[in-house]
Amino acid sequence: MSRRCTLSGCWLLVPMVFIFGCQGQGTFSSGGVNAADIDPTLPVIPDSAVSRAITWENRTGAVGAGGMSKSGLGTGRKGSPCIPEVKNGETVTLMDIDGCGVIRHIWITIPDRSPEAMRNMILRMYWDGSEVPSVEVPLGDFFGVAHGQCRVLTTAYVTQVLGRGYNSYFAMPFGTHARITVSNDMPNGRDLGSFFYQIDYELRDKLPPNTGRFHAQFRRENPTVMKRDYVILDNVEGPGCFVGCVIGVRALGPHWWGEGEMKFYMDGDTDYPTICGTGTEDYFEAAWGMGEYQTPYAGCPMHLTNNFFKYPLVSLYRFHEKDPVYFRKSFKATMQQIGWNQGLFERCDDWCSVAYWYQLKPVKQMPPLPDRAARTADIIEPPKPKQDKPKAGVGRFVPLFDGKTLNGWTIYTHEGAQVEPKNSSWSIPEEGILHTTGDESKDYWISTNEKYGDCVLRMDFRVTQGANSGIFLKVPGHDRPAYTGFEVQILDDAGKPADKHSTGSIYDVFAPIANVSRPLGQWNSIEITCKGRLVTVVMNGLKIIDCDFSLMTEPMGKFDFPYAKMPAIGYIGMQTHGNAVSFRNVAIKKLN
Repeated sequence: MSRRCTLSGCWLLVPMVFIFGCQGQGTFSSGGVNAADIDPTLPVIPDSAVSRAITWENRTGAVGAGGMSKSGLGTGRKGSPCIPEVKNGETVTLMDIDGCGVIRHIWITIPDRSPEAMRNMILRMYWDGSEVPSVEVPLGDFFGVAHGQCRVLTTAYVTQVLGRGYNSYFAMPFGTHARITVSNDMPNGRDLGSFFYQIDYELRDKLPPNTGRFHAQFRRENPTVMKRDYVILDNVEGPGCFVGCVIGVRALGPHWWGEGEMKFYMDGDTDYPTICGTGTEDYFEAAWGMGEYQTPYAGCPMHLTNNFFKYPLVSLYRFHEKDPVYFRKSFKATMQQIGWNQGLFERCDDWCSVAYWYQLKPVKQMPPLPDRAARTADIIEPPKPKQDKPKAGVGRFVPLFDGKTLNGWTIYTHEGAQVEPKNSSWSIPEEGILHTTGDESKDYWISTNEKYGDCVLRMDFRVTQGANSGIFLKVPGHDRPAYTGFEVQILDDAGKPADKHSTGSIYDVFAPIANVSRPLGQWNSIEITCKGRLVTVVMNGLKIIDCDFSLMTEPMGKFDFPYAKMPAIGYIGMQTHGNAVSFRNVAIKKLN
């Protein structure tokens, strides 16, 4: 997202870089281009700027040095995509380069997304040879969600794509040197494996005059002090610009917690601030309470209560791209601790924050980062009592898919070779959803590890355009499931006449009495009952198949055996055969 030079704020093509000397006269020049001559509709390319990227494979961003490592596939075939391990207590350098430039984008992902990891993997950034970090923030909080939680997040400056791909788009200029590190301070000696990252930046001959350096600072006060405002940021030297914050609130009691006002003390303010808002939710661009919402510049990606968090656990963000808060000498930001219950009342809760700002020089001193105990107290839910996985018993349904893992399932080729999930089209894109992309180059099926006899199988499914899948039952082995068991067809065919290949058919053998498929994108329910040689299929509340395999004494359709000789027990599975299909609420009830 470009910030172009305007007479009021002189925002440049460099995002979030401020120019105090512009004075609205259009006299600033970068690379020979006069600000007054810039056409804001055109992509102005700065003289001398060249793009680079740092990964674990190319740790210095060297020219022509990306993708050189060797893997089992050969040289240059994804040989070193990540830091293999960050040991407990270890600090790893992600970037350490000399020169002048601007970091444009940082992407990170890690396999451990627990609060212990998101609050205790610590990012630090140092500019221009400073030994004091200008950024010192837990990983999760830096990327926009408080309390060590992960959420799908889309803002103008930080994102959590699918809750697991972490991105920053803050411009981070450096004049002579840039260094970024990550430290593992997780509890119980835990190591972290597979730290993936990419830092995209540009090198320049020089930066424009008065270019600010990026800063970010984490704080937590648990609990806050009654009648004392929570401090988000203070002791900042100007000139500078406050560009936003992430706030976390763990309410410690009932009633509305957010009547407090945001205050910005600037350039020598003492008792009263120059800028004072009207209420907490007002500052975050909402009104009359709080709920989950997201916009580019303000939002609440999490508003959670459960058995552990009995009062709201809230994460909020606010970015000042359109309304930057400039200061000349000093800056302090605070939030009052005021609630409402038939009137205003003072209260104290658990607050944390990340402040983002720019100032002309790197900070000389940062307040101490809260230690691990202070960072993580009261935000880690106790482990749930371990329970044995329920086994299917007569007369009751039990889940076949736990909604989080592929435990109890294995993926096979149609020739019976086992396939690792990462090499297949099967995944769990969100909790409770079992999904296949339908990639026909990975025409695999997913099978239960247990065989079942007489049973009732039920689930929901949802198809995409062109989808082709099916549900297998009574499969005796792991090869040729479409020929050795029987298949209930799943197809993108809503509104078409019913035949032996329609959704809900016993494929190539029995046609349903009607095609009751719902339109694309809607969930369908299906229940398949096997009792001896009798099979019924109920879909979306209508019985569409009622057949007796014992009458099929000769092979039918594509099958080379009579259904009367169908195995009494077998595996249950689902098929990948073309375009995406999702499944949920997969459960089974044994009948004997």
